[in-house]
Amino acid sequence: MAMPGTYTATLSKVVDGEVTDFGEPMSFDVVPLREGTLEGADFDEMASFQNEVIAFQQDLTSFDNRVDNHIDMIKAMMMALSRADQVDTELEKSLYDTHMELLDIKEKLDGSEAKGEVGVKNPPTPNDRMFVGMRAMLTSLYGPTDMHKQMVEIGKSEFSAMEGDLTDIADRFTQFRSRLEMLGAPPIQD
Repeated sequence: MAMPGTYTATLSKVVDGEVTDFGEPMSFDVVPLREGTLEGADFDEMASFQNEVIAFQQDLTSFDNRVDNHIDMIKAMMMALSRADQVDTELEKSLYDTHMELLDIKEKLDGSEAKGEVGVKNPPTPNDRMFVGMRAMLTSLYGPTDMHKQMVEIGKSEFSAMEGDLTDIADRFTQFRSRLEMLGAPPIQD
């Protein structure tokens, strides 16, 4: 649902990458469909919550992409180590443990795929908590309730801890790369 306010729209067409506007921009007002029985949040509060949830969603998406990239990098390092001139079981164990830590972060963020089956329940994740905020934003005429706000704050708190864990893991990569180079492993491209 759109927030009440004044909006501007322009009608255009795109043909072969060329944009052609039809007429001048038009302004129109969006008004509430009806007054709620209960008093809800004011529109500024609703817009602020909407912006907060959207920013949280973008942070989660970016973080998920970084986790995936780190998992790919660890896999590449493990492959490079398997092709190195020398054996280093300590590095092999460190890479394996780091891979497991990344998979654990991924599960905390998205939930367990195995527990995603019918009849099995995942504990709530930051993504789940963000979606509670999204539902409040998209379906409520009254705005976010205290429960919606608390759920988003809990998700942000859980997410913050995960960001610290990922930073700790990323800090190891330089050391892993130099050890691989010393062992004569093939280079890894970013």
